[in-house]
Parts: sequence; structure tokens; C-alpha cells
Amino acid sequence: MELLTFSVIFFFIAVAAQKIGSWFSKVGLPYITGYLLTGMIAGPFILELLPKGATDTLRYVDEISLGIIAFVAGSELYIKEIRSRVRSIGLIASGLLVAGLIIGGVAIYFLTSLIPFTADMDTASRLAVAILGSTILLALSPASTIAVIK
Repeated sequence: MELLTFSVIFFFIAVAAQKIGSWFSKVGLPYITGYLLTGMIAGPFILELLPKGATDTLRYVDEISLGIIAFVAGSELYIKEIRSRVRSIGLIASGLLVAGLIIGGVAIYFLTSLIPFTADMDTASRLAVAILGSTILLALSPASTIAVIK
């Protein structure tokens, strides 16, 4: 029953996010700005339309979304076009990987002093958390996948 309730609520939030995203697009901002704003407002910290525990229940949405992103990314790839661009694609992917790991790692490292479970860790442990965190963020980032395709 909880899955159905959370799914219906998520559906309405997603529709609202799409409408808000299109409004943001009309004023010159990216769609994702509206999506993020809607999520922040509807989430567990402001309106509490979805409680904190809903993320575990709605995990299937994340997996379906990643599958769709992978499908869209794959459908944009044409072997004939890629062959002539292998070097530039490799450079872009490598640059994105290195920059993402460095920027994300440094940001997470400095934030570890503010995160309760990492605040008391020694420097080596905080560095390990930062490297792991930036790797996970980069691996789950749809933006990096789409950027390589574009």
C-alpha cells in the first residue's frame, strides 16, 4: 500500500516538476532548475509531501530512469559518426572524469567536517570518504553521460 501511495504522490510531483521546469525554460533557465526546485519544496524538508523513507520505496523510479537515460544515450550513437570522433570523445570523457573526481572530491572532503558521521574521522578516512563519494556521484551523474554524447 505504501508503494502505491508514494508512487501516486511522486507522479503528481513529477507532473508539477515538468510544468515548473517548462516555466523556468521560458524565462531562460534550464528545465532541471525547475525540477530541482520542485523536489526541494515537495520533499521531506519543506512540504513533506514525500517523507524521508519514501526514497527507499521509490528506488524503482531511479533504476527505470537510469535505464531510460542509457537507452537514449545509446540511441544517439552511430558507429560511422563515432569513428571519426573517437579521440575527441576520449578527451572529453577523460577531462570530465578527472575534473569531476577532483572537484567533487575536494568539495566532499571539505564537507566531511560538517557531516556528523565523518566529523570525527582522521584525515586519511575523510580522504577515502571524499574519493568514494566523488566516484559515486560521477558514476550516477546523467549529466556526464549526456555531455559526452553532445
